[in-house]
Amino acid sequence: MIKKILLAIMIIAIAGALYAQDFKWIDGTELGVSGRRHIYDGYNRLTSQNLEKVKECESQWVYLHAQQTSGLHIDFTTNATEIKVRYDLNGTGTMPHMSGTGSHGCDIYVKVDGKWRFLYSPYPNLNDGHTEATMFSVQSYPLLKDPEYKTFSINLPLYAGVKSFQIGIPEGSEITPITYLDKRPVVVYGTSITQGGCASRPGMSYTNILRRNIDRDVYNLGFSGSALFEHLMSDIIISMNPSCVIIDPIANMALIPQFDERYTYFYTNFRAKYPTTPIIFMEQVDFTNYWAIYPGKSPQNEQVDKLVEEWMKKDKNVYLIRAEELYGDDSEASVDSIHATDLGFMRMSKPVVKTVKEALKLK
Repeated sequence: MIKKILLAIMIIAIAGALYAQDFKWIDGTELGVSGRRHIYDGYNRLTSQNLEKVKECESQWVYLHAQQTSGLHIDFTTNATEIKVRYDLNGTGTMPHMSGTGSHGCDIYVKVDGKWRFLYSPYPNLNDGHTEATMFSVQSYPLLKDPEYKTFSINLPLYAGVKSFQIGIPEGSEITPITYLDKRPVVVYGTSITQGGCASRPGMSYTNILRRNIDRDVYNLGFSGSALFEHLMSDIIISMNPSCVIIDPIANMALIPQFDERYTYFYTNFRAKYPTTPIIFMEQVDFTNYWAIYPGKSPQNEQVDKLVEEWMKKDKNVYLIRAEELYGDDSEASVDSIHATDLGFMRMSKPVVKTVKEALKLK
């Protein structure tokens, strides 16, 4: 009996050894990290030059948040039967009202019949910032065995900085990066909501939802609590050669006396360089407790409306997304009355996607 048990153990061990595969590991920057122009340079959302410049911004947090990877993604095609990731973060603290899978995790999508479909989001290690996980295997997803080559997108964390991010595939497998430098991006500037607070996983932020719905890249310039629309930030946005911009900093600018001047500075200088490029201004979302505070439109939205509606009279490429289009009116779209849940992001993505498609004449 003992001999039979030992034999069975040996057979299992041999089978496991035969099944085990050697993996090759590729750094994300070798493939190209999209969601920005400098795809091979580290994991910051801004170039090294612009990162140094933002130290001059009124809020020191712009510099910190620019080093977090919201909106960055790694896209590729591969014939690999298994895909793994291993990554290390800069800092492991998380916001108490946000899921760790959203703030410090990643997720993977696969393109099926021309549409992106979510597959998996592993639990990130919040203790020391090092995470390893299997993101895809044909054993787990047998319906994805064919076709041989598949297209994947991995979204990086929304509220953490990344030291290193590697993708592992079995030796002998092939991987081909996908980048978006052939098309001008959509650039989105805004607050913590733009950065992705408080999505349950990266793919659910509204800028990532937008990207999956249009055939071009989206640059996320959401800086939590720090979107003060300084002239420097306007200049950085203008330098990115966008196909369209979305401007959404109002929630951070309520107490800024230069509100009108900063909006006007951006509009004037952007139009001087890009006479017809679409500009989409967004009203601040109606926080889900506003029904108990304001009888009508918030004062901040009234302020931006006066500016934007004047520009719209003479500029057919200026658009305005109203607050009532974003969170809905049932008070259920946020985690803390301000930051969006996945429901909130799904709702606000609909008018954003619709307006971007209209502005860029996309189907």
